[in-house]
Amino acid sequence: MERERERKKEEILDAAEKLFLKDGFKDTSMDEIAKKSEFSKRTIYKYFGSKEELYAAIALRGIQLFLHVILDSIKGQNTGFDKLKSIATSIVNLKKINKNYAQVIFYFLTQSASKNKSTEGFKNCQKLIENIRDLIQKFIEDGINDGSIRKDIDVKKMALAAQSIFMGLYLLDNSIYSNFLPQDVTFNEIFEYNINILLSLIKF
Repeated sequence: MERERERKKEEILDAAEKLFLKDGFKDTSMDEIAKKSEFSKRTIYKYFGSKEELYAAIALRGIQLFLHVILDSIKGQNTGFDKLKSIATSIVNLKKINKNYAQVIFYFLTQSASKNKSTEGFKNCQKLIENIRDLIQKFIEDGINDGSIRKDIDVKKMALAAQSIFMGLYLLDNSIYSNFLPQDVTFNEIFEYNINILLSLIKF
């Protein structure tokens, strides 16, 4: 029974994700989600109380992917600096191949933060983002201990700065930012360059 429930929930999420990533939150209706998932709206509301809850679940998927990429990227890396560098490289690659999740996460977090931070969806996303910051802080501490990262930095502030840059650049809408770039410089080049600047500042 529980397995069947989870299967239906995932099928609804899969259908909603395709529509949200394609058309955005405002231009996707529950009727369209019902048609795409081949479930009635009544069934969908049994699993998700609103379109906002569905969108929150998609945003959570995106942050989970972000965290998975981080954890996967550090395998085989020995020093704290190498782990941070691998994270940066993996985020650069993730940005190149999957920009829609970034748009979903950004829209969800800005809307939720301005309306209601007490929702379960916002709290779940916030918790994962905190986990990412804790990981980054641990890698900085590891780097200081193993001699690959400068000892004269404020670990907590650097972790916050790194998270802000990593996630901030990932969530930035490149279609808007690209309007201010010269024709011979791409957004991905600037994205990668900014991350490399950060890493150069902390390397021992």
